[in-house]
Amino acid sequence: MDILRILIVLEILISNMVLFTSCCGRKYSRSITVISIAVFTALYFAVFKIISPALTYEAFGSGLMAVMGWFYIIPLNLLYRDRFIRVAAVMCITWTYTYGSAVVIGQIFDIPHSDVKTYALATAVGALYFVVTLPVIKKLFLPKIIYILDNIYNFTDRGGMYLILAGMLYFASMFVLGMLFRSGENGFLNAAAVVLLETFICIFYVVIYEMVKGAMLIRKMEIDASRDSLTGVYNRNRLFSDMEDAIRNEEKFSIVFMDLDSFKGVNDKYGHMTGDEYLRHFSRINTWIFKEKGKVYRFGGDEFAVLCKSEYTDEEKMKREIDANWGDGAPCPFSGVSIGCIYCEPPHNSAEAILKQADSIMYQKKEKKKRKALQ
Repeated sequence: MDILRILIVLEILISNMVLFTSCCGRKYSRSITVISIAVFTALYFAVFKIISPALTYEAFGSGLMAVMGWFYIIPLNLLYRDRFIRVAAVMCITWTYTYGSAVVIGQIFDIPHSDVKTYALATAVGALYFVVTLPVIKKLFLPKIIYILDNIYNFTDRGGMYLILAGMLYFASMFVLGMLFRSGENGFLNAAAVVLLETFICIFYVVIYEMVKGAMLIRKMEIDASRDSLTGVYNRNRLFSDMEDAIRNEEKFSIVFMDLDSFKGVNDKYGHMTGDEYLRHFSRINTWIFKEKGKVYRFGGDEFAVLCKSEYTDEEKMKREIDANWGDGAPCPFSGVSIGCIYCEPPHNSAEAILKQADSIMYQKKEKKKRKALQ
C-alpha cells in the first residue's frame, strides 16, 4: 500500500513537471534538470517520512504533503531561467490542476475506505487520466496561459502578482475542499464539486486570455496608427501628438527638420523600389543616431523630423554621422540632406508654428545649397 501511495504522488509530480516545463524554459539540460528534481524528491519523501513515519492515508490525506509540495518552488526557481513571479504563477496553476484531479479520483474510489486492490485500481486510473488529459491541456489550455504570462506585463507591473494571488486562492479553495471531503461520504457529489471548481478556474484563465489578447490587439492598432508603414519610424500624427504633450508640459525640446536632397533623382535613376529602400536606410541610420536623444518621424514623402528632449542644433555633426554610416547596406549613393534645427523653450508657440519655423530654416539652407551648386 505504501508503494501505491508513493506512486500516486509521483504521478502528480511528473504531471506537474510536464506542464511546468511547457511554460518555463530550463537553464540546464534535461538530464541535469531531471536528476536535480529526483534528488529533491528523495529529500522530500525523507523529510515527510521523518515528520510522519507511517505512510498511511491519514498521513497522505492530512494536507501536509500538499503543503510541503510548495517547497518545490526552490529547485524550480534555480533550474528554470524565468523570473520568480512566472515560476510561482505557473506552479500555482499546475499544482491546482493535479491536486484537484487527485481529489476527484480519491472521492470516486473512496480512497479512505479502500483496500489494496481498489487503491491499485485508483492509481492506474489516475495514471490513465493524466496520460489522456495532459496532451489536451498542453494543446488547448497551456498556450493561453503562456500568452497571458508573456504579455500581461505590457499592461501592469503587478500582473504577475495578481496571477500568483489568484492561483494561490484557487489552490487554497481546492485544498479546503479536499480536506472537507476526507471522510469519503458523498464521493461522487464531492468529485462533482471539485470538477466544477476546476472548470470555473479554466474559464477564468480563458477570460483573462481573451482580455489580454484584446488589449494586445488594441495596442498593436495604436502602434500601427502611430508608425509609418514604409520606414517603421513614427509618423506625422505621432509627431504632432508628442509635440503637443511637450508643449503642454512646458518642456524644453529641439526639432530637427530634414528634407532629402535630390530624392526624385534617386527614384528616376534607380527606380522606386530602390527609392523606398533609400528612405528605410535613412530612417534606420537616424534612429540609431538619435536612439538616446529623441524620436525619428517621417513627416511625409522625403521629409523627416526628430524630436529631441534636449538642445540639438549641430547640423554639421549630424550630416557627418549620416555620411559615415550610409555605406553599410546602402541601396545607392547618398545624395545629401538639408536640415533645419530649432531649440524651443517655454512659453511655446503651437506645434504647427514650430514646425513651420523649422521647415523655413531647412528650406533656406536648401535654397542656399542649390545656389551654391549653380555657381
